[in-house]
Amino acid sequence: MLVSSLFALLGCAPENGDGSGAHPDARLISNIHTLGCRDASYHFLGVESEEISFEVAPDALEPLGLPEPGTCQSGLDLFPMDAGPGAGNPDDLSAEVVWTAAQSSGTLKRRSTGFWASFDGGTQLTCIGATDIGGVELVNASDYSGIDTPSPPSDGNVEPVADAIDGIEFGETFEIPFEAPNWDQVWVQLRRLRNVEAWETLTCNVTGEDSFTLGPEHWAEMTEDMSVDENQLLVVFEQSRDETLEDGQVMETVTRSITSAADL
Repeated sequence: MLVSSLFALLGCAPENGDGSGAHPDARLISNIHTLGCRDASYHFLGVESEEISFEVAPDALEPLGLPEPGTCQSGLDLFPMDAGPGAGNPDDLSAEVVWTAAQSSGTLKRRSTGFWASFDGGTQLTCIGATDIGGVELVNASDYSGIDTPSPPSDGNVEPVADAIDGIEFGETFEIPFEAPNWDQVWVQLRRLRNVEAWETLTCNVTGEDSFTLGPEHWAEMTEDMSVDENQLLVVFEQSRDETLEDGQVMETVTRSITSAADL
């Protein structure tokens, strides 16, 4: 079981909630996975794939709160695989929901009560920018039709780090620079994976910074003798907003650009 703890990147800090008011009733997330691309000597982020999830849990959707900027928290689950214990299936929502975007479209399949998703990697769009993808809009989703995720405000960039390209050893330290113009939040997540599943995570909010240094204080939150297949470091740019439906429901929409340090 993951034990959650919160600490400052240097020093201690009190635990923080998501800072928002009422919890949303539904959530639409577009996870845009990017990798490093080159045009001659210029390095940039290109879209590899897009994964989309849609959660419905009226009055009971669990928040996806980040720690305060400059702090880290272990055990956060920021990639939902269900809609939580308060999930619900509205009668007028089918088992498949259609979505559309500027470059592609598809369907989200109901995976469990109140949870629709496309986790098959989506349309492969290698090396076009996140801004070319734009937002994702729900089409035949009853009251949620017409709701879309925010358009990426910039492509951003994450600089390659030679120490991370061939995998990250436990205890390894390095600095990873990034640029995220106009994105609301930037966070990194250190993940220890076994069979693709994260068994340990540490999430650090680096909003307002231009680099992150993976150091001993972060590895101290991990279990060295845990058997894993790989250590992964994600750099995530995030944009979000809430929309209020005619019936008063609040829907959270989230767009992320997600880059693994090993894919640059």
